[in-house]
Amino acid sequence: LTTQERRQHGEYELVPATLTYDYIVLSGTPKSGAIKGINAITGQSVEITEIDPASEQPEPADSIHPWTLPDQIGPPPPAITLSGTIPVDGKRIFERCSEVRVKPGTHFQLAAGASLIFYCPLLAEGTAEHPIRFTRTPNSDTPWNSIVIQGASASGSRLAYVEVSGGSLLQHNLIHYPGQFDIHGVNEFSITHARFSDNLIGDDNLHIAYSKGRIENSLFLRSASDALDTDISKIEINNSTFINSGNDGIDMMTSEVALSGILISHSGDKCISAGEESTVVITQTLADDCQIGLAVKDRTQATIEEMSFSNQRGDSIALYNKNPRYSAGGEVIIKRAFGITESAIHADKRSRVSLHKGALLNAEVNWDNLQIGSRPTLHSEAELQQRIKQLRK
Repeated sequence: LTTQERRQHGEYELVPATLTYDYIVLSGTPKSGAIKGINAITGQSVEITEIDPASEQPEPADSIHPWTLPDQIGPPPPAITLSGTIPVDGKRIFERCSEVRVKPGTHFQLAAGASLIFYCPLLAEGTAEHPIRFTRTPNSDTPWNSIVIQGASASGSRLAYVEVSGGSLLQHNLIHYPGQFDIHGVNEFSITHARFSDNLIGDDNLHIAYSKGRIENSLFLRSASDALDTDISKIEINNSTFINSGNDGIDMMTSEVALSGILISHSGDKCISAGEESTVVITQTLADDCQIGLAVKDRTQATIEEMSFSNQRGDSIALYNKNPRYSAGGEVIIKRAFGITESAIHADKRSRVSLHKGALLNAEVNWDNLQIGSRPTLHSEAELQQRIKQLRK
């Protein structure tokens, strides 16, 4: 440390400290050496001796843990700038940096099993003409693992005009990352004009956990299972489209989610699945061609400000108690809904459906007022089907 840093942070003297333990002997007196110990780190045997607490107290000591030390000692970490075509093999980890800034037009080519892990803010901001791409290496049909933004130190991450495809999942530092793109423990992030597509293996295309952020004007295509999964997070999702998801379009657990201007079409299971004490508010959203349009489970409340349903293969809205750890099913508050009648709503005995005074349940979709993302107003089902056909290509 420099002299200035010593004055600012103080000096620490590190010495081994004797550990003492108290035992309760239920009967008799243990023989010397009867209690044995092993160092859990080195595996070596440790000699344990009995002391007289009245006369043999060890010198007082304190413990210092990394999280109690000053946030920064020494010069500030550097900012990293990336550009051009970047081959990635194995794990590339960014952790001692103030930020990682990726220039427009940068192309990450990830080999089989490769990952990018960011412990500092990722500022990947492309443009419409020069997006930032994360893809498999040319001529490879084997998936890479995951792109991870991890921890509070990565808060403030921003993604714009990025394209992500060809990934899978990752296990790193005892953490399971189930998506080809994962955001965990980040206090603030934003994603806009992004395209997440064609993850080959894994539960999620984009997985968000213990985080707070916003997603806008983005497209999720051909997800292997769930397109977007949020766990214990607070997320706003605006003007975004989810097409051809193997399981759910949007899956949320113990999360606060606001949806506005959303199109979800052709999910293998649910367009929207909300469970385990989540809260979701839905505005100007269309659920099309799913097994279930909206599932509300396990002490979750969904408020439908305005939502349309078309071509559901099962219930438009299903409410039920699935997880035995929760004493109630789901609750839905419907203010305006189109393309649905009461017969398309199924609720078990632990669930509740509330129709606001003046709520509109109509068998016809309100095409004249249906905004899908930042795209023009759709005026007919034929226009919707044509748009979906284009997106599925």
